[in-house]
Amino acid sequence: MTALPASSPERRAIAGVVLAMAIAAFSQTSVATAMPLIVADLGFLRDYSWVIVASIVPAAISAPAFGAAADRWGRRRVLLVGILAFCLGALGAGLAQSMQQLIGARVLHGIGIGGMMTLAQTLVADLVPVARRGAYVAVLGTVFGAATVAGPLLGGWIADELGWRWVFLGTIPPGLLAVPMVIAWLRAPGADAAARIDVPGLVAISVSASAAMVALLWGGVRYDWGSPQILGLALLALIAAAIAWRIETRSASPIVDVGGLREPIVGLTSLAALLGGAVLFGIVLFVPLYLQGVRGVGVTESGLVLVWFIAAFAAAAAAATRIGSTRGAWRTVLVVGGAVTVLGAGLASTISPGGGRLDTIGPLLALGMGLGLVLPAIVQLVQLAAPAGRLGRLTALHQFCRAFGGAVGVAVAGAIVNNRLADAVLDALPAHLHDRMGDLSYRNATSLGIPDDANLVEAYLMLAAIRGGLDAVLTEALQVLTLVAVVLLVVLVLLAHRIGPPVPAAQALQSEGATPE
Repeated sequence: MTALPASSPERRAIAGVVLAMAIAAFSQTSVATAMPLIVADLGFLRDYSWVIVASIVPAAISAPAFGAAADRWGRRRVLLVGILAFCLGALGAGLAQSMQQLIGARVLHGIGIGGMMTLAQTLVADLVPVARRGAYVAVLGTVFGAATVAGPLLGGWIADELGWRWVFLGTIPPGLLAVPMVIAWLRAPGADAAARIDVPGLVAISVSASAAMVALLWGGVRYDWGSPQILGLALLALIAAAIAWRIETRSASPIVDVGGLREPIVGLTSLAALLGGAVLFGIVLFVPLYLQGVRGVGVTESGLVLVWFIAAFAAAAAAATRIGSTRGAWRTVLVVGGAVTVLGAGLASTISPGGGRLDTIGPLLALGMGLGLVLPAIVQLVQLAAPAGRLGRLTALHQFCRAFGGAVGVAVAGAIVNNRLADAVLDALPAHLHDRMGDLSYRNATSLGIPDDANLVEAYLMLAAIRGGLDAVLTEALQVLTLVAVVLLVVLVLLAHRIGPPVPAAQALQSEGATPE
C-alpha cells in the first residue's frame, strides 16, 4: 500500500476530517442499545421509531444537499456548518426532557450526520492525489468500520454507567475538537459561484419523504389507517414524489439523480439498496429492544451481542470487495449474500425468550455476513455502471435509497409494534387483571408499566404479560423483515442475471454500455 504522506498540514487536515466522520459513524449506531432506557425514562414506546427515523431521513436528504452546497460555498465552510448542526443536535438530544424535544433535536442531529459523512468522503478525494489516495481510503474505511462496530458496545456501556444522555453529550467535545483542526489546516477547493443548488427538488423530496414517514408512524397509533389525516399524508407524499421526479429529471444539477433509475443496473442496485437498508436498520434497532425488553439482559450485554452482527458485516464487506474487484465474481457475491441474508433473517424471527446467547449470535452472524456481501457490492456496481460525469450523483442516489429504505424498515417494524402491542399484552394477561393494567391504548397511555399498588403476584403476571406481548409483536416485525429479505434475494438474482457471467467487473458492465470510472 502507498505510504501516507509526510506533509504535516495535510495529515492534520485529514485527521480533522476523519475525526468528524468517526463521530458521525459512531452516532448512527450508538443510540441502538440506549433506546430502551430512553423509552423507560421519557415514556411513549410508540415513539421508539420516531427517535430513529428523525435522524435517518434528514441524514439521507441532507447528504446530497451538503454535497451541492459544498460546491457552491466551499468545502470548509459547509463542513463547519455540518459539525455545528451535529453538536447542537447532540446537545438538544442530551438535554431533552420529553420525547418531542428529543425527536426535534434528532432531526438537527441527522442533518449534521449527513453533512459530515458526505464531506469526509469528498474531501479525501479533494486533498489527496490519486497516487496516494488508496492509503487514505483504507484509513477512512478502517476508522468508519471501527466507529460503527464500537457504537452499540460503547453506547450501551455509556448508557449503563453514565446515563443515556451521555450517549449524545459525549460526542460534543470531539466534535468541537474537529472545528479548529478544520479551520487551521483544511485547504480544500473554494466556492464555485457557477454551481447551482436544486432547491425546488430538495423541497419536493423532503416533503415526500417526511409525509410518507409520518403516515407510517402515525397510522393505527394516533389516527386510523383509513382516516383523512393518514390518507391525506399518503396523498401528499405521492404528489410531492411526482413533482420531485419531474423536477429532478429535468434539472441540470439534480439533488438526487432519479433519472438514473431508468438504467437497468442503477435501478436494480437502488432497489436492492432500499430493501437492504430496511433489513439492516430494522435488525440493528429492534434486536436490542427484544433482548432488553423480553429477555431482560442489560444494555451493555445487548450491545455486545450486536457487535457480532457488525463485525461479521465488516469482514464480509472486505471479502466482497476483494472477490468482486479481483475476480469479477459479482454474481456469486450477490446471490450468496442474498441467500445468507434470508437465512439470517429467518433464524432471527425464531429467537425465543428462553433461548441462550448462541441462538441470538447465530442469526446475527448470518445477517451480518449476508448484508456485508451485498451492500458494498451493489455500491461498487452502481459506481462502475455510472457514465462519466455522473459518478457522484448516482452514488448519492444509491446512498439516499439505502438510508430511506432504513427509515421505511424502522417505521414499518415500529408500526407493527405500536399497533399490536396492547392487544398482545392483554392476550397474555389473565382476564381479571385487564382493568388493573389501565388503558393500554397508545393514543392515551404515556408508558407501558405496572401499577404502583400491584401486589407481588399481580406484578409478576403483568411483567410476564408485557414480556410475552413484546415477544409476540417483535417476532412478527422480524418475520416481516424476513419477507423483505426474500424480496431482496429476488432482486439480487435479477441483478446478477443482468450483469452477465463472472468476468472482470468493468467488462461486465461495459456490455451494458456503461463507462467504468
